[in-house]
This record gives sequence, structure tokens and C-alpha cells, in this order.
Amino acid sequence: MVRLVLKIFLAYWIAAGVVIAISDFEPHRHIHNPELVDALDSSLAMNGRMITEAYEHDRCQEIQTQLSTTHDSLYLATPDGKLLCDGAGLPDIRALAAAATEQKKRMTGNYAVFQLVAVPITLAAGFSICDAV
Repeated sequence: MVRLVLKIFLAYWIAAGVVIAISDFEPHRHIHNPELVDALDSSLAMNGRMITEAYEHDRCQEIQTQLSTTHDSLYLATPDGKLLCDGAGLPDIRALAAAATEQKKRMTGNYAVFQLVAVPITLAAGFSICDAV
């Protein structure tokens, strides 16, 4: 009788472990979809050009308000990470923007309730775009 209870106990925990492992990996599958990554990069680059042009014409706050929603915001930073429009209080944004500019690729910073994405854009002014999601 003890062996039967032990077998049932082990079978339950093995099945629970498999379900937990599968459910943990499933949501991440969509993140690594190349089409979504390309769309994200294109969208951030296009919005980055818009906010850069607005900054050059002293309309930074206006365009930043238009491009930001309740769930995400767009910020403009110099290659060394200095924010040009708004975004005071964002953690590690200087380091993230500088790393994106230096490595010439999208960089991501994960935090408890949001994610920062920095995308370097190639313009004469040489800015980095940081998106807080």
C-alpha cells in the first residue's frame, strides 16, 4: 500500500513539473518571432525619427505626448544617455542608451513593472530612442 501511495505521489509531481515547465516557456515563444522583432525595430525607428525632427523644431513635448500612451512612452536621448525631452526618474536609462549606441543594436532593460527598449537611430544629430513599455 505504501508503494502505491509513493508511486501516485511521484507521478503527480512529475506531471505537475512538466505542466509548469511547458506553461513557463509558452509565453516566450511569441517574443522571439522574427516578424515581431522587425516590426518593433521599424516602429521604434520611425517614431524615433519623428521625435528627433520634433526636437529639432522645439516641438518635443507635443510629439512625445502624441506618441505616448498609458502603457508605453517614447523618450529621446543623446548617445551618452542624456534625456532631451522628458523621462526623469527612469532607472539606468543613461547606461542603456549609451550601450545601444555603442553596440549599434536594440538593447533592453527589464524591470518589475516595465521594460526599457533603447534603439539607436542613425541621423546627423546621432540620437538614441528609448521606449519604456
